[in-house]
Amino acid sequence: MTATKRCSKCKEIKPLEKFSREKRVQDGRRSECKICFRERDRRYYQTEKGKAAIIAGEKRYRLKHPEKRKARNAVTHAIETGRLLPTSSFGCYYCSAPAQHYHHQNGYTEEHRLDVVPVCRKCHKEIHKKSAKRRMICQQKYLFVM
Repeated sequence: MTATKRCSKCKEIKPLEKFSREKRVQDGRRSECKICFRERDRRYYQTEKGKAAIIAGEKRYRLKHPEKRKARNAVTHAIETGRLLPTSSFGCYYCSAPAQHYHHQNGYTEEHRLDVVPVCRKCHKEIHKKSAKRRMICQQKYLFVM
């Protein structure tokens, strides 16, 4: 039997897969289903307060990650000027699926801004998930070394 839960918004009983994960609650799932949550988010981001929140978040990201932004802009400029082909011209470097992104494989510094490989969305997400996990392990080792 599949585990179920009642959505706090639409009041429908749905399988747990229809609820996003939430570590802070006892059953590990949000109280509202994904559809209701998405609808609430959509309505919020159409308000003036929501639009201002988007702009503020983008500004914080730009200030926090200037090298990433410069690298992304360099790739965009290279595509526009014909120095790089659009990702749609390639298959993913890792799985051969249609590429949708360029991955900066050697970092975002000026000398590596155009050191990119075409990747699909799934592989790109996986690459960054693994690098985040690797950073976390390195930080833990650093904290416990005496």
